[in-house]
Amino acid sequence: MIWRINCRTTAQSIYDALTTPVGRVSFWAESANQTDDYIHFEFPNGLSHSSRVIESIPNKLFCLEYFEAKTTFRIHSNNDNTCTLILHAENIPEPDFEEVHAGWVSVLLNLKAFLEHGIDLRNHDQNRTWDQGFVDN
Repeated sequence: MIWRINCRTTAQSIYDALTTPVGRVSFWAESANQTDDYIHFEFPNGLSHSSRVIESIPNKLFCLEYFEAKTTFRIHSNNDNTCTLILHAENIPEPDFEEVHAGWVSVLLNLKAFLEHGIDLRNHDQNRTWDQGFVDN
């Protein structure tokens, strides 16, 4: 699966959002600290997961094992002071396809809102999570 989003920001801002604990907490998870090559994600519904970082190239690429998928973020600077972020998730189990597809849309739109407007669209409420049908990563 491949998703693309264009943002009015810099490659450095996108890269920092993906690769730093402060950045990831701003749009993706309740906490996302990194120890060595592992990011320890905590989500509002109580789910936790450790993802191994596979590759990281400043302002260009960030790749990790996210749950069962190899997930690669590629950052491309455009000539109009925007950047395009391309997310490629490989090896998604067929039963998880719909949820993963919708989940990444939610994460990417949250990232765009954070980068372009400095806002967090999530509700951070354990009673209103993805598991209860809320569009909230």
